[in-house]
Amino acid sequence: MHASSVTIVLLATGCAGILDAQCTMHWQSPQVLQADDGRPAYVESPAAVPTQSGVLLLGVPAFLWAERDAFDPAPSVNGLDTSAYLTRLSANHSLIGFVLGPKRAAIPVKRPFAGSMRRLVAVLGADATTHVVWLGPPRGSKDPDEEGAVWYAERHNNQWTHPAIVFLADRFDWSGQNAVLLTRHRSDVHLVVPYYRGQSAGIAYIRRTNGRWTTTETSLRGLPSQTTGQFVGTDSLAVAFAGVGAPGARVSNGQHVYLIRAALSDKVWPSASLIAWSGLDAIRWLRMYEAPSTHGASQALTLVWDRIPRDGRSSADTIYAMVSNNAGLMWNPPEILPLPFKVATLTQDRDTMGNVHVVLTSLGGSSSQNEQIFHATLRQGHWTHLDSVPTGPIASVPTLSSIAPDTLLLVWGSARPADRRLPGVVAPVSKYATYVRSCPGIRP
Repeated sequence: MHASSVTIVLLATGCAGILDAQCTMHWQSPQVLQADDGRPAYVESPAAVPTQSGVLLLGVPAFLWAERDAFDPAPSVNGLDTSAYLTRLSANHSLIGFVLGPKRAAIPVKRPFAGSMRRLVAVLGADATTHVVWLGPPRGSKDPDEEGAVWYAERHNNQWTHPAIVFLADRFDWSGQNAVLLTRHRSDVHLVVPYYRGQSAGIAYIRRTNGRWTTTETSLRGLPSQTTGQFVGTDSLAVAFAGVGAPGARVSNGQHVYLIRAALSDKVWPSASLIAWSGLDAIRWLRMYEAPSTHGASQALTLVWDRIPRDGRSSADTIYAMVSNNAGLMWNPPEILPLPFKVATLTQDRDTMGNVHVVLTSLGGSSSQNEQIFHATLRQGHWTHLDSVPTGPIASVPTLSSIAPDTLLLVWGSARPADRRLPGVVAPVSKYATYVRSCPGIRP
């Protein structure tokens, strides 16, 4: 938990032309995630997917409180026998998330199976199918904490398909960024993950095309991690990742940004190119977006990441944004935003206009200080100043998601008393706020 941390929202926003001056974005008041009967709900750092029935929030753990003001009172407190208590416990805790409906009621979503699920990633496909991948133990493993398998399942019309393992390795590295999950056409799925097997490391490109799963494994030096990518044109993929060290460097150096452009049909990927040198520093929270191009019809890509100084003790202090106006062939120099604090966590997403929004929590702070939300804008290649918005205490890593045109959703955890009969005991609830664009005189 980060009860004393400061939450920062850095927003790379902007409209085009005259509309920019007319439109503003603002945070709506925070709301508690709760069921229609008023019981609080919690879902850990959820992946948010807009669906026909509402916003699907998927994360683990996820649970409902037993009562409006009591997290999980013992059977003797409310008169339940052991059997009834266990039934209630199962109903409230065997969840993978919630659907946040139009009336702002959290509708529980059952898990697709009883096994361990970590690092969930979810996207909405072209046919209203939600595609979900996660890490977990292989079948037959007796260690619930093992993460040697990549699992996949679909959710359509509120029903889950049977989960399947699509890739196995000794371990995976999704630190700083979850796996890349992309969809194209009706049922095609494209997944990119860094993996380790024995003494070797690499990137696995796992895809389902025409109903058939295939995998391309590319061995890479430098402990690849934090993969991110986008489709390039109709038949290729651009994949960026963090790699330790640089070929040919004669001095000790840190972690840098590399890029691979490969055809979707390639069975052997080409060599990676170094596109951003970090010196002795490291990088984290690397993510790539497709963005509207300012140079004709060429496809534009944007990369965003944080720098971790060599002596920063795993905390970042600078945000980098780098743009390619020709689908990753060449990259402009990075636009740098130094921060007056150390960053503990970061989450980010892109809005429908192609602007990238970044949410950070800072290290340190005092419980006596009011926590704040800040936002900045990356407009025409330049960062604007930071603006602050008051916020309450944060007790888990926030997640930011684009859920509709001109609307982003921020979800975080907050601690509250678990039971009035147990002073000092707290339990988590989820809170959320939307960041909405409004344009006077213009209907959405």
